[in-house]
Amino acid sequence: MNKLSCFLTFSALTLMAAGAAAASCDDALAQLRSAISSDSTPGLLSAFDMVRSAGCSEETNRITMGQVSAALATQAQARVAAGDLTGAEEALTHAPSLHWAVQAIRGDIAAKRGARGEAAQMYNAALDTITDPALTPPNSRLVPVADRIARLAQENMMLSGNLSASVTRGGQASGVLKSAMRGIRIEKAATVQAQTEGKQENEYQSTTDLYAGAPKENYVVADAVAAAVNAVYLPVRFASGSAEMDADGLREAETLANFLLKNALHKLTVVGHTDDVGSDAFNLDLSLRRAKTVRHFLQAKGVHAEIYVEGKGEREPPALVDYAVYSEEERRKIARRVELVLHE
Repeated sequence: MNKLSCFLTFSALTLMAAGAAAASCDDALAQLRSAISSDSTPGLLSAFDMVRSAGCSEETNRITMGQVSAALATQAQARVAAGDLTGAEEALTHAPSLHWAVQAIRGDIAAKRGARGEAAQMYNAALDTITDPALTPPNSRLVPVADRIARLAQENMMLSGNLSASVTRGGQASGVLKSAMRGIRIEKAATVQAQTEGKQENEYQSTTDLYAGAPKENYVVADAVAAAVNAVYLPVRFASGSAEMDADGLREAETLANFLLKNALHKLTVVGHTDDVGSDAFNLDLSLRRAKTVRHFLQAKGVHAEIYVEGKGEREPPALVDYAVYSEEERRKIARRVELVLHE
């Protein structure tokens, strides 16, 4: 059982009758616990209907909505593993609330079908949901799950050849790019705190926006993912063996330029990588030339940030979530990436 399955099982079975005053509510919750254990979708939905009509408190109903969604995601995940993608999709259609697990399993289904763009959208959406304490109660047990979702989002963005899953039409960051942006805000807050040590008012000011006035513990998952996403994979494509961007690469570089212009970032690094085809020396040189091509393009578009470039060649292949699920060409496609590293 993987980390996602373990956490979903734990959360689905931890039903709490928040403010349950009537015996009928307690009875309905007991029925729901039993339905979750039985792994029957019709039984689960029937028990959930009983809870909603049993006069339970609003808070109890809210909690059970999330837990039923988690239970349905667990059922869908088992069907994905068995190859029943249609059955998995059907189970998820009954989820009564927005839940990161439902979004993540939808990503799994899309990935299994080869719909990489949809998978990237779902994984990035799941990452936004799981790191938002207003949508998902903070729990340190979610950190490895969120990290896995972030990596799957990166991998599928590369395979889809599209950055749109992590950049909104208005140029705002979402998903992995949003986590990377949070990372530089954390760095900035730490710098301000170090510079104003002993000055409580300034120290508070540096963290107010970062934690929205809430306890830092509420953002344990968001902060952990922000620390882990130290580079964003950019699906900027080039002609084979060349540092010249192809049509798709130009489109994605344009998306990146617009994002950087809207967000007024001051410092960043562009890192080129290649696959393992060709000599080490050739790939090292090619990766650096590709990084320089991206820098030149961004500067020509009016990006005034300080842009550093590096070339890693084939020496730092991506650490994939599961190598076995990709073909050799897909693994190489992910490896042929340009990384964006943001700095405070």
